[in-house]
Amino acid sequence: MEVQINGFPIEITLEEEKTVSDVVVSVSEWTSERNLIFVGIEVDEDYYNIEEVPDISIDDAKVLNCLVQSKSDIVYDTVNEGIDYCERVIDFFSDMDHKAATEELEDLVSGMEWLQEVFPSVAGLLNMNLAEIRYRDSNIDSYIHKLNEFKHSIVQFIAAGEGEFNFDSRLFEELKEIFAVFLLSEEMRKLIVDSIDSPDILVGTLKKIEESLPDQMKILEEAAIAYQTGNDKEGVEKLFEFIDFMFGYTRTCYQMAPVFNLDFDKIEIDGISLSEKNRELHNLLNDTLEIIENNDMISLADILEYEMVEAIENLEGYISIIFEKVGA
Repeated sequence: MEVQINGFPIEITLEEEKTVSDVVVSVSEWTSERNLIFVGIEVDEDYYNIEEVPDISIDDAKVLNCLVQSKSDIVYDTVNEGIDYCERVIDFFSDMDHKAATEELEDLVSGMEWLQEVFPSVAGLLNMNLAEIRYRDSNIDSYIHKLNEFKHSIVQFIAAGEGEFNFDSRLFEELKEIFAVFLLSEEMRKLIVDSIDSPDILVGTLKKIEESLPDQMKILEEAAIAYQTGNDKEGVEKLFEFIDFMFGYTRTCYQMAPVFNLDFDKIEIDGISLSEKNRELHNLLNDTLEIIENNDMISLADILEYEMVEAIENLEGYISIIFEKVGA
């Protein structure tokens, strides 16, 4: 039986393992040592949840594909699902020119219950305490409480069949921004460091990052214009596109250093090392979040259009040096 991880064959010596379940136990030990999460398996292309591994003899199976994810990938995927949901809620109410059907509101309640579970789940993976994380003038727990109150107002509306509930899109805009706080946290950085991709994947990812740099500069400029003209919704969308890019860039940098034995302190352009450049970008992102919290849209437009654009415009040079050093 061939054993794979995420579709890639691996060398594994089967000793006392007699069943697929036995092999899964062995691979589980390997994944836990590397801070990875076992999410499921495919036996000859048939999918099974990790809790439902079949007791099939290894002689009766041709290929066992073990599906694993890093904690950082799970956090990243979950956070983006949360952001997408918040955007759908905002669009639902802004486009609602008729009385919402009971079924639509019940689906909305289910979605908000899911969102309430997402925050502690993500915080758990990041080892963060929601009661201790400040956002704007309160902690994240208070925003989840607001979400719960809004959910109950809809539940009461459905039960009574009349009355009203007040929707304030700012709550869901704030929840989107809190998700960004998770992605840019020091705890997320630590998870990324523990999540190592294969060398070929890292080089390919860095190449895509290099190719997308001109688009990212354009996105920053468009975000700045949107905020300057009062189009905050478009500004937020553009800003999250850039944060998504920065997540990929940061993750790739953190992983390439140990995989290729790179010293970012020695990769320099005009006397500024890549380590310093990355710290500058990280600080600018933190400043950006602080400005958002203070609702200072003028300063936000300025930091995006001038400081952030200037900070990334020579990233291509650093990436070229990395390619030279790894022989890509």
